[in-house]
Amino acid sequence: MVYFTACICVIYDWKLNEQEHYLLHEKEIISICNSMNNELIATGELALSPSIHIWNVKTLQNLGVLKGHHKNGVHLLNFFHSDQYLASCGIKFN
Repeated sequence: MVYFTACICVIYDWKLNEQEHYLLHEKEIISICNSMNNELIATGELALSPSIHIWNVKTLQNLGVLKGHHKNGVHLLNFFHSDQYLASCGIKFN
């Protein structure tokens, strides 16, 4: 299971009762999704210029950071088309 708190993603293995942490976000995490095979995770931030991190849940290796496409925050993420694509929705304030 993956949980997030502020800038940290906590990956908890309930079978082993162990946890690891993904620490590469600089801003508060407000969205998360996993791929169909549960190997990839995408996390989105709340910030004026938010980033989306794509990373491997088993190795914690960062596979890429997307930035410059949203303003204010990324509140929805979803992998689709056999995990080849990632859709994201940003926050718009009036």
